[in-house]
Amino acid sequence: MQALHLDDEIVWHTIPLSVTFILHWSLLQKSGFLIPQYQEARQRARQSGNPFALLKISQWLALLYLGVGQLSLAYQQSIEALALIEQFDGYALLKGYFLFCLVNVLYHRNQVEEARPLLQSMLHDAQIFQQVDLQISARIYQIKVELAAGEHARAHDMLQQVQALVQSQGFSLHAERIISVCVEYWLATGDLAQAAQWAESTSYTPETWKDNDTATVLLVARIFLALQRYPAALELLERFREQYFEQMENTENKAEFLALLVVALHQTGKREQVHTTLLRLLALCEPEKRLRVLLNMGQPMRHILTRFLNSDEDATLRSFASSVLAAFARQEQGREGGTSANKASRNASAPASSNPLTAQEQRVLRLLAAGQTYAEIAERLVVSRNTIKTQVSSIYRKLGVSRRVEALTLAQQLSLLQENITP
Repeated sequence: MQALHLDDEIVWHTIPLSVTFILHWSLLQKSGFLIPQYQEARQRARQSGNPFALLKISQWLALLYLGVGQLSLAYQQSIEALALIEQFDGYALLKGYFLFCLVNVLYHRNQVEEARPLLQSMLHDAQIFQQVDLQISARIYQIKVELAAGEHARAHDMLQQVQALVQSQGFSLHAERIISVCVEYWLATGDLAQAAQWAESTSYTPETWKDNDTATVLLVARIFLALQRYPAALELLERFREQYFEQMENTENKAEFLALLVVALHQTGKREQVHTTLLRLLALCEPEKRLRVLLNMGQPMRHILTRFLNSDEDATLRSFASSVLAAFARQEQGREGGTSANKASRNASAPASSNPLTAQEQRVLRLLAAGQTYAEIAERLVVSRNTIKTQVSSIYRKLGVSRRVEALTLAQQLSLLQENITP
């Protein structure tokens, strides 16, 4: 029997990888152990020179990184994949999946303004390619971003849009995600009656609970805390702690569980346990700078972290706690400032000594971060493709880098991706 050409063999091997990914990621929700296998498969695909195989495996690998909380690797994997898509025609329909990974990372790091243009690009492409799953994901994260920014009216409009989309398309698989974002909206807007009604219709015991019900348990605990039913929240979290949450692989869910537990312990006066659990939470969040999960806990977490700063604990954790408190202050200031336009105006008047780029170069940089090709950027800015190439070369030179992934990583660190320039 004649051996397959290396290129054909690589494509053939993506089939079992796809089945394995769907089984463990979507159904069993335990997939971290797959990472070495997919890293090796990605290396083989790179050597084969097959763009499709490389991009598909990169997509799965980026999602695996997200699942185990390796945000930096997920971000880097996605940036590299977007750069590859730019080099080859015919793979634009995969761009949205990598934009989703970038948005996920930026949201968890509370870089919500930087997530906005990526969400717009993701939604635009998903509508063109009729990718309903990506349209729903983009809308859901738009709602989360608007809630984080205190823009409740916008969040309400987007919530209605995504509900209509799910209903029209019959995507029942997304029902739980819609419920989750509805609860977030109710809590953010103070609609505790609606939240309480939903919580009362939901009851779980360890005997009937399933792994994929994790989000529901966490939502009910959040509602109990908002209703000031602190003992009930603590009892619910403790009931599932040993059997499920201590064994949990998903870092996002584990971080939220610990954050809720910290607040529940604090509100029930269990100070010593608060400190011990807070140390675990900060140690989990600090390496990847997960700010959003702490900010979502509101003023109780702010008070707890303020007390923590006066402790003699690890300096790294205290420094991270300080950065979370600074984010609380910025969030409060931003919401008091009113509209997003006012925020942009304030940003525009801020000192720009750390920004070496011109206004046009910064526009180009943001569009690069959104995953757009040179041709798409040129069309958007009404200039030639050669002009964009020249401007990108200038950006690289000023930032002292030679590749897109390096430029975007540095730009993220310098906050150059924020929309803080005047037209």
